[in-house]
Amino acid sequence: MYDAFDAGLGAFAHLAGTFEPTDELLALADRAHDAINRLLAWTQTSGAVRDDITAADLLILLGQVRAIPVSSPDLAALQQRSLALALQAVQATNHDALPEPSATWEDIKGRWLAQQTVAAQPHKALP
Repeated sequence: MYDAFDAGLGAFAHLAGTFEPTDELLALADRAHDAINRLLAWTQTSGAVRDDITAADLLILLGQVRAIPVSSPDLAALQQRSLALALQAVQATNHDALPEPSATWEDIKGRWLAQQTVAAQPHKALP
């Protein structure tokens, strides 16, 4: 997971809703989501990762860690520490159950499509 994070996983979360994604980008996002789901299912089956999280939960968590600005070596170290903390939190150890509902792929994808929804709504004239 550290390698995926270092390779850029979650790096574009801050752009969600700021432009209209193309059909090609949405298809690639769906493929990436499927791959993350398969990896998560495998790690959950192996007992390494808690079974009450979703791929969307992980993407939100990584997006939050990614939001830490990396303008200095100290802040880069803080981002790595936060990533380590987040990854330890998803390990399959004796945790209390997480509150419901969990995040879904539709929640994540909806953030990217939010601008389209707002732009498609007719504007009302002010009185």
